[in-house]
Amino acid sequence: MEPITGRTHQLRIHMLTIETPLLGDGKYGGQEAFLSGAEIARQLHLHARAIKFPHPGGGDFIITAPLPSHMADTWNYLGFDEQMAPEAFSDNLD
Repeated sequence: MEPITGRTHQLRIHMLTIETPLLGDGKYGGQEAFLSGAEIARQLHLHARAIKFPHPGGGDFIITAPLPSHMADTWNYLGFDEQMAPEAFSDNLD
């Protein structure tokens, strides 16, 4: 997701509305938010990986954060490259 604005609750409700609950979101997604038989933490998988905004002195200011350990473990389990983000989508942070 690349929200322009919003709060955690809104993102979780929007995903539930399109019948795609966030992984680990038992509060809103119920049992459908968990993968049975998978070695994935039963924690919410929602994280602001990067944010970009105009710098007062010109250009852009980009802040990035590493994945929490439970999400990094999930990315590895699913075969994703943890290093592909946020650099791979930094052009989309407009």
